[in-house]
Amino acid sequence: MDYITRKKIATAFHTAVIQRDFTHTSVTTIMDLACMRRQTFYDYFQDKYELLVWFVADSLGETIEANFGYLPWREIVQLTMFELDAQRPFYASVMRDQQEVDLVDLFAAHLQDLVQHYATSWTQNTTSQRHVTELVVLGISYRIMRNLTAVNPIDYEIIGADAIKSLAEIIDQPHP
Repeated sequence: MDYITRKKIATAFHTAVIQRDFTHTSVTTIMDLACMRRQTFYDYFQDKYELLVWFVADSLGETIEANFGYLPWREIVQLTMFELDAQRPFYASVMRDQQEVDLVDLFAAHLQDLVQHYATSWTQNTTSQRHVTELVVLGISYRIMRNLTAVNPIDYEIIGADAIKSLAEIIDQPHP
């Protein structure tokens, strides 16, 4: 029930942000849309920023980690690009209207999980490998998230293809 309640609140949050933008989304608005008492919000989240972190982590987890073992990593990247593009109004508002939650870091953490899961040829995870992976993942994440608020955004199929090329250098290459 805990997850279901969180999901209902998060769905109402998503709707409110699209309708009103992040800045003008209040806990009262969220809970009115969820048809729940305002106090219930505080049983699960401290504020809308904590809800934002949970929403993004849950969404990316459903798109990325939940597909480990079901889809090849390239398809997961393509699916993630499709999902972000489909949710552009939400993410654009959140990226534009707040600085408290670093969406680049959140996204990068999920890409890092993808690399660690699929880079099975790595027999040891050296400091050098971790640094290269972190830099590549952060660069990809920054480009993707920045594109959400761009006046003339790049097509997500192009960004996805570029991300796949960059990640392939890490995932597909045998490492000592």
